[in-house]
Amino acid sequence: KMPRLASILLAASLVPATATHQFWNVQDPEEKAAERKQFLKDLGLVGGLLLAGVDTEGRPGLRWRAGHAAAEARKAARARRREARLAARAARAE
Repeated sequence: KMPRLASILLAASLVPATATHQFWNVQDPEEKAAERKQFLKDLGLVGGLLLAGVDTEGRPGLRWRAGHAAAEARKAARARRREARLAARAARAE
């Protein structure tokens, strides 16, 4: 039920495993290639899990929603001020 949290936790658990594949310290070319392959595979998994962690499944993010709500509040305030000015003018005209 919480895919974003789960993917971030999985990515965090893969970081130590990725760090153990220190291919740059290995001298044997075949072993170095195998370690590099595993390192890059783990790195790709971490990247994919991080992308899944920030995915909003098509819904707008919190930043967009907050900005949109603020813009709507500004529009509503402007409309209320305009209506108040018009009502004041109408009252003075009578």
